[in-house]
Amino acid sequence: MVVEFGTDVPSFTVREIGFFDSVGDLIFVIAGASMHEGATGAYDLLYDAYLNLSSIKEGLVVVDAPDNALFDLAVATGTALANLQLEQLRQADAIRALKANN
Repeated sequence: MVVEFGTDVPSFTVREIGFFDSVGDLIFVIAGASMHEGATGAYDLLYDAYLNLSSIKEGLVVVDAPDNALFDLAVATGTALANLQLEQLRQADAIRALKANN
């Protein structure tokens, strides 16, 4: 998930980000210690976060992308990057284990 606030957005402090369904009901909030506070208005403010919706019953959240091909590409890219990061973490663990045994 990437949220961008441009310089044309009125100035306010961002402490949480909410997601609303098609009828305007709040369905998801990102907040807490992991959410870094930022201010809008003076510069482009960009939040990049991972949304874990795995505990939500299948079919309750439907993502409707304006361009399905672009959405599919974003999902494929995200999956590839996640797999790359997992492999890097696995290799780092293996290197640490080798160094600990020497």
